[in-house]
Amino acid sequence: MVIPADNDKEGWQPSFIDIEAQFTDFVGTFRQGTKVTDVGVPIPEGALNADFYFPQDHVIAELKCLETDSADATSQAKRVVACFKHFGYSGDALLDCILRGKPVPDRVARRLASIRARSIVDAIKKANKQIGSTKQILDKQNAEGLVLLANDRNLGFDPRQMMAIICKAFPQLSPCHTDCVVYFTPNVYHDRGDGIAYTLWTPIYNVGSEDFSDFVNAIGAAWGDYAEALGDSYLVRETGGEELFAQYSASEPIAKFKKP
Repeated sequence: MVIPADNDKEGWQPSFIDIEAQFTDFVGTFRQGTKVTDVGVPIPEGALNADFYFPQDHVIAELKCLETDSADATSQAKRVVACFKHFGYSGDALLDCILRGKPVPDRVARRLASIRARSIVDAIKKANKQIGSTKQILDKQNAEGLVLLANDRNLGFDPRQMMAIICKAFPQLSPCHTDCVVYFTPNVYHDRGDGIAYTLWTPIYNVGSEDFSDFVNAIGAAWGDYAEALGDSYLVRETGGEELFAQYSASEPIAKFKKP
């Protein structure tokens, strides 16, 4: 977890990066990491493949970037209208909620949450398939699988909601080739109530894969070093256990730091 410690300076703005380009460059600096397409093994036409391979650690990794802002007002309004129509509610019922503050019906709220989460679950499912396919292509069936879920500009979920979505996605991975999903936020800054802007690196492990934490913690620390060198030179690092995790999971995305 990386923390801009000086963001109370007048006029301070965070740095935004090209996640895919910068993370790909970073991989080449960490434990002989390489792009799967550069390993030298032919990839069959039309086959899925993951992004990265770490031969020293027998790890296959796929990077997915969340580039759509599910908190966008126009998109959110369209989803609300569609959900009300799906359940056959009248226009007056919709206006009661929008204009008169009446609570949204529970089944509408559940469907809205499911729709907003669907793209994230689909991204994890696709990454899992890519990892599984790459295990076959490289003949590395015992390699560990890592999904790197990078939040580029999605302000629609707080970390706790994102953790819940990821946990619900794991049982849908069949067969499961993913040992860990890391949710990290290089371009979405969060406030945990202290007025400081934070970015997150939060791993969620599949049952039985907790030993994978040695690699995941190491790559997270190395990425923190690399990311610090890209922009805000006054960053400090903070890691911790359950208490710190609870503080971060309850933090909120900072709307004024939205990536342009």
